[in-house]
Amino acid sequence: MLFQQIGEQIEQLGRLTEISSRMLAEHEAIVDPTPAVWAESKRQWQLLDRQLTDKQQQLDHALHRLRERINQLEMLQNISEHFDAQVNVATVLEAGLEAIWQKVPLRFAAIVLGEAELGPYTYQNMRGVPDAWRFVGKSCPFPLWGVLARALLPRLDPDEPDYLIIQDIQAAKRPIEKEFSWMTLEGSLMILPLRAQEQVIGAFLLGREMTNGFVDQELCTDYYTIAYTTARILQIAQMRQELNERANQLLSLQLFTKSVAAVRNLDTLIDTLTEGICEAFGRVTVLVYMNDRLWSKEIAAYSDLEMHVRSLIDWTMQAGQPIFYNPEDGSESLERFYYNESGRALIIPIIRSERTLGAIQIVAKEPARYFVEGDMIVLRTIANSVAIMLESMVLGLDDPPGEE
Repeated sequence: MLFQQIGEQIEQLGRLTEISSRMLAEHEAIVDPTPAVWAESKRQWQLLDRQLTDKQQQLDHALHRLRERINQLEMLQNISEHFDAQVNVATVLEAGLEAIWQKVPLRFAAIVLGEAELGPYTYQNMRGVPDAWRFVGKSCPFPLWGVLARALLPRLDPDEPDYLIIQDIQAAKRPIEKEFSWMTLEGSLMILPLRAQEQVIGAFLLGREMTNGFVDQELCTDYYTIAYTTARILQIAQMRQELNERANQLLSLQLFTKSVAAVRNLDTLIDTLTEGICEAFGRVTVLVYMNDRLWSKEIAAYSDLEMHVRSLIDWTMQAGQPIFYNPEDGSESLERFYYNESGRALIIPIIRSERTLGAIQIVAKEPARYFVEGDMIVLRTIANSVAIMLESMVLGLDDPPGEE
């Protein structure tokens, strides 16, 4: 369509050139022009000059748009190059953010990712934000009444644009500081969901200093295309990353099962358990609680734990159910934690013969890391192996001397 418009404008310029050549020949053929002839000739030349100027401006605008289209395609190609490459999530996010940052001057651009549609969401990358290091890797507030939650809602109308724009933050009084403490609450805001196969995995947050900064429909379409492409490749990168993590966890689980089989006393079992969990999950802190006794490098006694953590461990042991939670958030109710699908901390009960023997807690050391269902399955398998060994130890102690 754009090439067709440029071609038509070039043809029109050609016709105007022919007209100007003909007018010049007619003007040279006049031997003794009268004032009226001069006036008419001047008027025609002025009209032709305006037409030529208008067509030149239209052609310049079309060429500018063509350069923008080429630039957009190049940026999408740069993102798409990661499609088949063995790249990590951070590389994909950086490529998407770079493509957006090059379009027009922005006050800020930020990316949040989440493990579930209702959060939690974590800041992954930021540009234009002072002291961005204070926020990257930290949780993004996600009130259900906020603009981020509204932007991530699925669109009921397939023709409705899949993004949220606030053209004047001050006039709309949205968002509020509680939602984004780092954001200057003026200018305009655009939130682009990262949606892959109708599942929300994150969002771009874009801000401009001016109001009405996102009225250009073509610019908004370009941003949407970048977000859509980034989301598809990001989903593949996340799947590859999770597959690698699960493969490593399964290998660690196999080694743990072999090593724990030779253990014959409780302290050695706990040491082997802690080492096996660190092998499987990487940089985590491990806490084991059994028979009113606590094993932890960071905590000396069970009573030293924060009250809400003790409540969560007690609830896990009583209910016999695992639970995800975030250590920095001690205000939520137990009912709220029960419905969490991910978290920076995970508690698993140790159960054998329908009897709860204790609990295992792991906490991610990296603020941006969240445990999900796959991690829960691996830790539960480890807990089951420990429960079997504990039962065998008890049976071994109860056996009379000389009996096998």
